[in-house]
Amino acid sequence: MIVVPTPTPKALTIAVSDIFKQGQAAFQAKDWAKAAEVLTQVRALDPTYEKATVEDMLYNARYNNGMTLLSENRLEEGIFYLDQAAELRPLDANAASQRQLAAMYITASGYWGVNWQKAIERFSELLP
Repeated sequence: MIVVPTPTPKALTIAVSDIFKQGQAAFQAKDWAKAAEVLTQVRALDPTYEKATVEDMLYNARYNNGMTLLSENRLEEGIFYLDQAAELRPLDANAASQRQLAAMYITASGYWGVNWQKAIERFSELLP
């Protein structure tokens, strides 16, 4: 018979605290992707741990990473992170607009070389 140790609540709290500190460090370093990843782990392990702080940092990490990725033309990834941020709270008008434009661009690009008329129509929608 194999005995698997079960973490005690105290051991789990210490582990979550250590992971949270890693998330804080990544957040302070503006390593948004790492902060989002680590803070997501904190929520998975203990959804009540520093709940308001974790949620606020997680929103900001996802938001900032999404906006950064959009500015780097990594549209699908940027949309993913902004959608993740929006699960926590609504996006501001600028982020919502940038997300929508990125999605429209992806759709228009899908018609490139396949249906020129649709591509022109979709790209035209992006003009102010």
